[in-house]
Amino acid sequence: MQSPWDRLIGTWTTEGSHPYLPGADISGYSTFEWLAGRQFAIWRSHYDHPDIPDAIAIIGTDGTMHYFDYRGVRRVLKTSIDEDGWRFSRDDPGFAQRYTGTFTDNGATIVGQGEMARDGGDWEADLAVTYRRVPARRAGDLDQAARRIVDANHYLTLGTTDPDGRPRLSPVYYTPARYVDFYWVSSPDAQHSRNLTQRPEVEIVIYDSTAPVSEASAAYMTATARAVSDEMLEAACGEAFRTTAGARMFTPDELRGGDLRLYVAHATSCAVHA
Repeated sequence: MQSPWDRLIGTWTTEGSHPYLPGADISGYSTFEWLAGRQFAIWRSHYDHPDIPDAIAIIGTDGTMHYFDYRGVRRVLKTSIDEDGWRFSRDDPGFAQRYTGTFTDNGATIVGQGEMARDGGDWEADLAVTYRRVPARRAGDLDQAARRIVDANHYLTLGTTDPDGRPRLSPVYYTPARYVDFYWVSSPDAQHSRNLTQRPEVEIVIYDSTAPVSEASAAYMTATARAVSDEMLEAACGEAFRTTAGARMFTPDELRGGDLRLYVAHATSCAVHA
């Protein structure tokens, strides 16, 4: 049975602005997926700007949304959706918030403005966010050929950019999640890890190097990559590790402040070359 919340399910790129961050580039992405049973949707949001927190929210079809972010903030909001737009709000007397988004482009874009009111005062502008749906072919619903490549292999080639502009190619053992997020563990001192702190945009190729000539195929992806913050490790570690080819799972404590960090690349486009 179709749900009005199906309008959100999928992957979206985001572009934002905030009156307290004039001129700042607040770009990122959001994913929405159903929990089994389709009574709750999981919303994951990431922003490249360090002052805008990554977050997870659980949206109930009853109109209740529970929000959590890496600062330890948790909030309960009311939310609704219809053919015209998506709204959520919180009526806390100390810090009230509301967001109103309007669907455009036949539902492929949400243009919205957040507002806030402190201590019962007047409403003022908060974070404005525009969501643009990533077509299914490009990200979350990769075709069967791409899925087979992702499932059959253990290593991806990660393309980052050195400080002098030269490309750097690094093989990393990966774990896929939803065919759109790709996790790996690396030293924060490795050059490719250091590159990500300056330029998070990466290129990825996954292929079987043992395939006979004329039978090879590869998945080429454009992605944005980052280290998973310490505050988000508990949530991420549940999906970040597969134990094939001799690999093992890491605990959040092993990845906090040590010699290894957990990284994730979020694919924004994909093409299969055969």
